[in-house]
Order: sequence, then structure tokens, then C-alpha cells
Amino acid sequence: MYIRSTRQSGALNILNAWLDPESTTLSLIFEVCRGAEYLGSLSLPASEFGLSDFDTMPAFGRWFQPGPKTLISWLQALLPKDETPVWLSFGTHPDPAGAESTSPRIGRTQSRPSGYLAVLSWELNLVPALGRPVLRMQGLPIRPLTQHRTLHLAICCSFSAAKQTEPPHDTLKRIFDQIPQFPQQSVTLHLFADLELQPFFATLQASLQSRSQVRIYPPTDAAKYGDAERISSVPDTSDLQNPWLLWMRDSLAEVGVDAVQFVTHGYAARGHGALAFAESPMHNEDRRWARFVGTREISMLMDQLGAWSVLLTSSPDNYSVAGLRILHDELTEFISGPVMLYEMRDDPAQSDLRSAYEYVFGADATQPPAAGAISLYTHPDWKQPPDSDEEIPTQRWLGEFTLSGPLHDAFASANEVPAWLAAGQRTLERSVAKMTLAAEETESGRAEQAGRQEALQFTAELFARFARSEGISITPAGLTDAKEIV
Repeated sequence: MYIRSTRQSGALNILNAWLDPESTTLSLIFEVCRGAEYLGSLSLPASEFGLSDFDTMPAFGRWFQPGPKTLISWLQALLPKDETPVWLSFGTHPDPAGAESTSPRIGRTQSRPSGYLAVLSWELNLVPALGRPVLRMQGLPIRPLTQHRTLHLAICCSFSAAKQTEPPHDTLKRIFDQIPQFPQQSVTLHLFADLELQPFFATLQASLQSRSQVRIYPPTDAAKYGDAERISSVPDTSDLQNPWLLWMRDSLAEVGVDAVQFVTHGYAARGHGALAFAESPMHNEDRRWARFVGTREISMLMDQLGAWSVLLTSSPDNYSVAGLRILHDELTEFISGPVMLYEMRDDPAQSDLRSAYEYVFGADATQPPAAGAISLYTHPDWKQPPDSDEEIPTQRWLGEFTLSGPLHDAFASANEVPAWLAAGQRTLERSVAKMTLAAEETESGRAEQAGRQEALQFTAELFARFARSEGISITPAGLTDAKEIV
């Protein structure tokens, strides 16, 4: 695990889980650590958790077999008698500090096969049994630079005629009713939906405006992109192609969006997850095929919008729960901030989403949600104050090789950060995150690391200089030792 402790709350309760396909029957291996301290391990039949074999999609929902009951009793005995969160890690990540903090169970922490473990309903089963939050360790080991006084949330709603079985109005009302007030922030909701939903959105706008500014984007603006092609696979593309994503990108070109929430059905194909859209914002008539958008295209949209968080919403009649759950896990390798999945059918009280919104976006909420319907990948230091003097993992590199140093004041102000600048910061953050995980034990490895650092520093300085030319405030420290750029 690349993060075993945090300045925010001390050592973490970490539950590593992986699959052992070499045993007679597929086994699920658990290891519990308190920070770097190994507490114990447990092996249980994977079939009792809904995993019949390594490559078959598991069953979802509640666990009733003896194995999960054994796991819960074991965790209750090992975990501290408090309400500190449990952090899930599937497959066990490489640990750059492993030479100093080793696990007695497996030595230096290493990658292990995990199959479809991440798509199981861990939170639904563990949160009520353990009485504490259950969170997932973020794939990228950084805390992104965010704006502190403004919040821009884009919400995209598409209910493809090929997948939808129930009227979408109840689903949407359950979501929008849970959006809380954020008294310390100026909140703007950017709403995207097809023609059929526009009358509903018009009635929704009045109730939302008491909590935030609301911008509803007309689907007619998307007519120029045409309809997406009907194909049964998830496109592997090097640029944005889907009309929904093109519409959002171009409509938000002048605004640095913090997060995007998708309210769509899921789709699973060849072990990968995707969103299922109508053929376009203008047309939702194809009852045979939806239009699928996978991890690659979604991550490109997030990059171009400068968004640091993504939220997926699984409606009660979701065509493919597996599709959204797989996509949720895949996106964590590309998004620098929280990646959330809301499973509506697991939230009869209709309150879990509100608590998650407050934790991810609110300035006050510091306690993560103990919510069985929320699966949340996040950084352990997510709620550390942005201006804290406490050092958090990778903080020094973020200040040196991204815009976190020279443009910190711009992100902390009430002024809107343009999308191109936020997008540049996300790209730099992801590069720093991957650099922290790269091996540098050999001379060639150290040389490669130095080359990466020089390239990142040059790019960050280039962005800072261009930002200054555009009248965006930068701190003098950001230009210290800067190279002259022609």
C-alpha cells in the first residue's frame, strides 16, 4: 500500500484483499494492517462472496454465507474500538516505502491478482456490521489542488430508450433532493439532459436555485454533433467522439469544472465498464442499442474540463450494475480526486448521497460518510485543510512540479479558474502521481526520474507564465529559478 499513514488521522486501518487462484478452490485472502503494523491474515472461499471463479462476474448485494460472517467477526476483533474508517485495497498496491515498512505476511508489499473483487458490494455489507465508514484507497496517491470558495458541478442525465424501464423523474428527484447547501461556497450546477427531460428540469430549477445557481444547457446546442454510431462494443478512441461528451466539453470551455456526475445506465463488455447514453441529446429513439462510452473517453472529458472528481449514479433499474461498478474501479487510475458510485437501490432512506456530497465537496464536513450505498475512492488526506502546514504525501513534488505552488492563490480565491488552466493542473498531478509510484532503485531509473521531473517543471513554468500573461494572479515563488521560455 503506497500510503500507510496520514497526518490527518494517524495510522490507517487497511484491509488488503486479493485472490489466490492457485489453491484447489479459488480463495479470497485478507490482510489487516494498522498503518505499517501487520495485524493478521485470513483465507476464505471466494465462492461465499459471490465469486464462482476468477473471470466470472460476481453476484452483487448482501452476503449471507458463512465466509462473510467469519470475515466480519475477524475484523471486529482486530480493528480498534472506535469509528475510524476501514480503507480497502484490492490486489495490494506496490509500496515505495516497502524496504522500510514491510508486511510480515508477504514481505515487501507487491501486486496481487484481484479479478472482480472491486465490484462486490463491500460497503453495503461492512458498514452496518462494523459501525464505521468503509472507504477505498485512491488509485493515484495525491490530493488534487482544488478551488476552496467556488464549486462547479456538472450533472449529465441520459436514460437510453434501449435500457430504461421506469420513468426517470423519480430517480432524478431522489438525486437533486439530496444536494445540500454549501454555505461557505458559491455553488453552480450545470445540467445536461435530452429533450424529453427539459420540462422536468424547468420545474426542478426553482427548487434548486434556493441552494445554488443553476444553468440548464439546451439540447439544441448539441444538434451539430449528430447521433453517435450504433455499435455493440465500447469505442477505443484517442479523442472525444460521443455527442454528449462533446456537448459538455464545448459548453463548459470557459469554466473550470470541479466534478462531473453521470446519471445513466451501465454497460459491461469484455471485462470493462461503460456508460450507456441515448444516441444524442436530441434523439432518444433507438430501443435496441444504447451508445456506450468507456473509461478512456470519460477520462479525456475530465482532463479537458479540468475536473478532479467523478460521480456515477446507479438507478434502481440500472441495466448493468456490473458495468458501472467496473467503470468506477477503472476510473480511479485516471482521476486525481474522489471517484464515487451511488447505488440507489441500497439507500431506501434516501440520505447516503447527501452525506457523500457533504464530505467530498463541503468545507466543513471532516468525517467520511458511513454509508452502505456509497462506494468512494479517495485520498486519506482529502479533508486535511488546504492551507495546513502539515506535510501530506507527495506535497513537496506537487508544489515543485505542478501549479500548486505558483497558482495556489488563484485556486484559493473566489474567482473562477478557466478550464484550460484547471486541465493543465490535472495533467501535471497525474504525472506526479505516477512518478511517485515509479521505481528509481537503479542508475537508469534515477536518470529517467530526473528527466520526468525536468519535463514537468518546464511544463508547469510554461503554464504559469501563460497564466500571468492572461492576468491570473501568481505568487512570486512560482517563478523562482524559472527558465526563460521563448
